Amino acid sequence: MKTSASRILTTHVGSMPRPESIKAMLRARLAGQAVDEAQLSARVEEAVAEAVLGQARVGIDVVSDGEMGKTSFLAYADERLTGFIAMNTGDPGIPSSNAGISWARRIDTRREWRAFRDYYEEYLPRAMPPSAAPTVCQGPIAYKGHTQLRRDLETFTAALRGVTVEGGKTGATLSVLALAIPLALVLVGVNAVNATHLQPLLIPLSIPIGVGLAGVGAGKVS
Repeated sequence: MKTSASRILTTHVGSMPRPESIKAMLRARLAGQAVDEAQLSARVEEAVAEAVLGQARVGIDVVSDGEMGKTSFLAYADERLTGFIAMNTGDPGIPSSNAGISWARRIDTRREWRAFRDYYEEYLPRAMPPSAAPTVCQGPIAYKGHTQLRRDLETFTAALRGVTVEGGKTGATLSVLALAIPLALVLVGVNAVNATHLQPLLIPLSIPIGVGLAGVGAGKVS
């Protein structure tokens, strides 16, 4: 992690607003429709470059890629971890808190949403439609997203060229994912998971691939 003895370095957590052209293609792919992957990659590369420049302009020291190519901070894990299977959104066995089911069911899971139901019934489906089908863990978990990771890092590295910032980081890290797995399993509806399913993932989380995800730039990038 980049540190400073002279001042507090600034960064941020979370995704940045994705262009509608990218969101439309990501939604189409999630729906099982064919998309032009080369065109999607080109749009993501352009959006990441714009996100990096925008952060540099406002004085962010350690910039991120804005998670431009990901459907969401949680749902994209389905594409990069083994052991999860998609379920029918209408399956009554899926917990109401699952991020992949309809808002009609999810809205009753939070007191604030229930208290202001009229507002959230309109806002949530429009602003945050389900980004992926609900999934459950039914097998050993292991990392399989090496190709996507390599593409993310190449895109981000290209966007950092010529930009003067202290460092860079991708939008999600394997170290964070390791801490979030128990919560994620609850969110995706795992009621009982054999602990051995987690073992194949725990060792890879401690190796340098986590470093690759955690930070592209350890020093100043210009």
